[in-house]
Amino acid sequence: LSVKRVLFSNGKLDYCEDALFNLADSPELEGKGTYHYWRENKWNMIDQIIISRSLLDEDGLKVTQTHQLIFKPEWILFENEDGEKVPSKTFGKNYYGGYSDHLPVYIYLRK
Repeated sequence: LSVKRVLFSNGKLDYCEDALFNLADSPELEGKGTYHYWRENKWNMIDQIIISRSLLDEDGLKVTQTHQLIFKPEWILFENEDGEKVPSKTFGKNYYGGYSDHLPVYIYLRK
């Protein structure tokens, strides 16, 4: 929400040609996330890639899709007591030999 308020960014292609484009807007709406809040047992999209519109509709370097991807292979996940696969943390109450408490995000670019 703060990203939308401060940067005036969103994931709508027809919003405003001068606005920034949030590639996390679509996945967030689909209930996906990069950070799992264990107390609420809920995902949140904390990690976001925001681009200028020139990467969407100009010649040269361009994104290949209008949403970011979440890197979520089995080897960076931990199955919690509820059977849900969550990021395998590097710190906290219990250490599981993990990498991070956030899942990485990425995009594809083409020239």
